[in-house]
Amino acid sequence: MKIGVIGVGVIAVSMVKALEKKYGGEVEIYLSPRNAAKARALRAAYANVTVTASNQEVLDNADWILL
Repeated sequence: MKIGVIGVGVIAVSMVKALEKKYGGEVEIYLSPRNAAKARALRAAYANVTVTASNQEVLDNADWILL
C-alpha cells in the first residue's frame, strides 16, 4: 500500500507513527515537503518514508492521500 501525506503537521506525524506501528514495512509513505523538519525526522525514523519535492509528487506516487 502506498500512502501520501500532504501537510506534515502534528496529526500527520501521529498518523505516520500509527501506520508504522500497525503495518511496518508493508506500507510506503510519501510526505510533502511542508514542515521540512518533521518530514526529515520521520524519514530518519522509518526506512519506508520518502520526503518528496512537491505535493504533486505525493499525488503521483500514492494510492491513498491523507490531507
